[in-house]
Amino acid sequence: MCVRFVGGMSAGRAFMLTIQEPVVISPTQSKDPSPEEWMAAFVAGQRHAFDQIYLHFAPRVRAFISRYVGDKDSGDDLLQEVFLKVYRKSETFDPKAHLSTWLFTIARNACIDHLRRRRLPSVAIGGDYGDVESDEVQVADPASPVPGNEAQSNEFSVLLEAEVALLSPKLRVVFLLCAVQELSYEAASKIIGCPVKTVSSRLSRAREQIYKRMKQHLEEPGVEA
Repeated sequence: MCVRFVGGMSAGRAFMLTIQEPVVISPTQSKDPSPEEWMAAFVAGQRHAFDQIYLHFAPRVRAFISRYVGDKDSGDDLLQEVFLKVYRKSETFDPKAHLSTWLFTIARNACIDHLRRRRLPSVAIGGDYGDVESDEVQVADPASPVPGNEAQSNEFSVLLEAEVALLSPKLRVVFLLCAVQELSYEAASKIIGCPVKTVSSRLSRAREQIYKRMKQHLEEPGVEA
């Protein structure tokens, strides 16, 4: 299996990642290596350890990016950009940190840069103008297709995806990190760069907004839950 990364710092060059058998970090290891151990092995020269990092995180990062920017095609391109950066900057990873936190920080920053490039104005939903970050400059189109689990193809799931897209950027990123990716409040606070209490508050507001709008929609005549 081969995963192709195109672009990056060296224009016109392609980064090829060959997926091989799971890396063996230690012959005496009795449990599966953690993502942090994969990264340590990769930095130490075991290049195949990067394959495991990609296989473990790529589906989650792709879903996060696509929902954040509201564009599946851009999500695929940004996924390549994120893992190319992880590959090239692996030696800057703090081995005492969680790899997921570092990786989703890179993913979030890639999303922000992408939305800046698109130069679309930010719009606050429901009059929540004080909740829009100046460096996150787009609200995703709720009609845009977003990749997800095949089992979530029913009307309720489509509605939920649309409501997440309608959240202001500040609330959306917290909801995606904590409610969807199930990262801790502490991890989300490090990724976003805000206090844990702020993460908790924003998540509560995001859930409240989604609940109110979905409740209103589901109570409309002819709509079944």
